Amino acid sequence: FPTRSTLEPVIVPPVYIDALRQRYIAESRDAVKYRMFAQQVNDRCLQRIAMSTSDDEKRHAQEIMELIQSL
Repeated sequence: FPTRSTLEPVIVPPVYIDALRQRYIAESRDAVKYRMFAQQVNDRCLQRIAMSTSDDEKRHAQEIMELIQSL
């Protein structure tokens, strides 16, 4: 689990599209991290939670991409 010292601050760029691109990258990266965690853990409950969270992050990334494409 991340500690406060490992969390990156969110910096909103002055240009909206840049902020969306940064969030798309972050959500995509987090989806991969949760999926990798699910593959490494032996507890089935944690696997399900991690996979569900990965799916949520992937959905967030897709929604952000739709916003980017609509601009």
